Amino acid sequence: MQAASRGWHSVRCYSWTSSTHLETRHSLFCHLNFLETLKTLSETRTMFAGKKTKLQMDMIAVIWEVLQVQEKEIKSARQKMFIFTELIETEKAYVRDLRECIDTYMKEMLTQEEKIPAGITNMEHVVFGNLLELYEFHHNIFLKELGKYKDVPEDVGQCFVKWADKFQLYVDYCTNNEESTRLILKHGAHYFHKIQQKHGLANTINSYLLKPVQRITKYPLLIKDLLQCCKEKEQLKKALDVILSIPRKANDAMHLSMLEGFHEKMESQGQLLIQDSFKVWDSRKPLSMGKNRQVFLLKKSLVVCKVVKDAKGKRRYIYKKKLNMAEIKLIEHPKKDPRKFAFSVGRRSWMSSNIVLKASSIETKIEWIAHIRKLIQEQTADHRGAVKETNTKTAKLHKAPRDENHQDNQGELELSGKYQIRGTAHQTIQACCIGGPSKSIIREI
Repeated sequence: MQAASRGWHSVRCYSWTSSTHLETRHSLFCHLNFLETLKTLSETRTMFAGKKTKLQMDMIAVIWEVLQVQEKEIKSARQKMFIFTELIETEKAYVRDLRECIDTYMKEMLTQEEKIPAGITNMEHVVFGNLLELYEFHHNIFLKELGKYKDVPEDVGQCFVKWADKFQLYVDYCTNNEESTRLILKHGAHYFHKIQQKHGLANTINSYLLKPVQRITKYPLLIKDLLQCCKEKEQLKKALDVILSIPRKANDAMHLSMLEGFHEKMESQGQLLIQDSFKVWDSRKPLSMGKNRQVFLLKKSLVVCKVVKDAKGKRRYIYKKKLNMAEIKLIEHPKKDPRKFAFSVGRRSWMSSNIVLKASSIETKIEWIAHIRKLIQEQTADHRGAVKETNTKTAKLHKAPRDENHQDNQGELELSGKYQIRGTAHQTIQACCIGGPSKSIIREI
């Protein structure tokens, strides 16, 4: 009877551990002491050891394996919930800190209850950047969105992906942060210290203004922790890509702000995609020494700059050359060095390439090649789309019904089924827009 009871107990353990829902399994194991279950299983194995019945031993082996898997899943679920709780609680603390900074330092500066030093008068937009926008996003949107994933923490990556555009606020904030710090140290240190004492604040204004920078670097750590204990990783990986791109974009934007001597509007060059330092050669001078240059890849152009430093060691970039992305040809593997790649303009051959770049590493080269390929593919697709649209318009013009008795305004040319328009689409459309095609683009069928 005792042996039968133990056997039934083992089978029931197997049934319980086969439950499809983790919460159900965890609840059942809370009622059946886990250590007692293992003890029962151990005794059952001992009971069957003398008989060596293959079916019984196989069943015990399956139960043992399921129990081990169950233990790992419960541990993983607890770990996920612990990480998610940390994400929520630190988000709440972050929002409180932003609010405290706005209600004290920013409010005092806006209401001007204390006399503001001349050096920071009317400079609130530099001192605080877009801190208020960050607060409104996190308080009104992101914190509430995070709360929706309490029961499914492995899906929280969707929240970061959904609001990826809003996280671009951090690019502007981080880009401005250096100038904000410089301005406070130079003109506002005493002024803001008085505000801190007045409100009994534990943190200085610099500590508060650093919190958004710290927060955007904290998210990747939490997401990586979740990746280690979640089976579904796709959305978390996308979320990690979104967040990791922010510091890089901010760094690139800071470098671009140091550019001098570029007289075109930078907005007209499109989005900044990537920047880095390279050794650069002019291929028309193959024996010359490569020069250290800072190179910016924008959506519409490649900008090459000379690197200079002032007496204090601060870097500046002096504009030297621009290549239009629509006119260049990428040469991925020039001879001799695997870290090199090159650009040529129009139909020129390799020997007449305008510029040769040598990256600091093969990884850097691969990253740049990927960005440039994507740009070229997008431009090719846009060009094909434009050509297709033009051809469609031209075809409609050809198919338009014509009156055989119709003449143009000067009565010089009669259009009928006997003639056909020829020439480029641009000529055709232009001719039709000014009153009909000219003889130069008409031929007799």
